[in-house]
Amino acid sequence: SMDVALVTLRPGVPHATLPTKMYEAMASGLPIVVAADGESNDLARDERLGLAVAAGDGAGLAAAIERLAGDASLRKECGSRSLKVARDRYDRRAIGARLHDLLTAWVPASSRG
Repeated sequence: SMDVALVTLRPGVPHATLPTKMYEAMASGLPIVVAADGESNDLARDERLGLAVAAGDGAGLAAAIERLAGDASLRKECGSRSLKVARDRYDRRAIGARLHDLLTAWVPASSRG
């Protein structure tokens, strides 16, 4: 029962970090406010999942929260994109099937038993 998900990472966290709460927010169809550097910020910005600011930018974070809080249309658009990205890129069954196909192609048929 949230209107917006908040994902924050402190400055200096490795750039390839994508917190699990971000996947959960996307799968829930929530718009996301990200205060982080690296992959989390890039994903939110590039896929327009919500609003993104740099890690440690308190003023930017407050402004992003206020902007989403005051714009129901933007929340709806970002939430829809979040759900679409979760389904298109992070569906566990699809990822599992791709991994299975990759491993099956990699392991010689004679050693599969």
